[in-house]
Amino acid sequence: MMLDGKTSGSAGDNGQASGSAGDNGQTVRIRRALDDAFLEVPAVGLGTWSWGAAKWGWRTWDARLTRRGVLRAWDAFVDGGGGLVDTADDYGAGLSERLVGAGLARNATNVFVATKGGGRPSELVSAASSSCERLGVDRVALYQLHSVCEPIERAADGLAAVAKAGLCDAVGACNHDVAQLERLRARLERRGVALGAAQVEASLLSQD
Repeated sequence: MMLDGKTSGSAGDNGQASGSAGDNGQTVRIRRALDDAFLEVPAVGLGTWSWGAAKWGWRTWDARLTRRGVLRAWDAFVDGGGGLVDTADDYGAGLSERLVGAGLARNATNVFVATKGGGRPSELVSAASSSCERLGVDRVALYQLHSVCEPIERAADGLAAVAKAGLCDAVGACNHDVAQLERLRARLERRGVALGAAQVEASLLSQD
């Protein structure tokens, strides 16, 4: 997670997590893009990368991955206190975002939506707008670059344009190393936009 535009460890390691989600959970602070305020996001989130993706079991080998199944999971997630929902425009070719939108229409209590996009930097505003349409919202809590796009400075310009178009509260990046994040952060600052988050892989199966 990025806090105050500086790279940090996990929320639990550096004491940045505080408060509560539901009765006894923790929250993480995400720096907003265009002011000095923070989003207070429940630390427990919901990943939806398999929603709508046949290769990950959607309506194929995993009988639980159906519209009914994921909406039951959504209800349990919200009943448990909600949190940050992670999706992307290419998860299930956009179907994941539509399913998250269906969940939001059922119950959006304490839910913060993070989605991701990519492609040409000049098309990021259009991509973010299409994501919001599929989600059924005017803006998302967090909009992130899904992968590294060189030159990073142009990608940062596109991300800044998304924030200034009012399509998100905070911006971030996925799958960038520290040097790439620093380049992205510096360019965003020149555009008057703060880098709020960095999503990186954390897996017991891959600890390189």
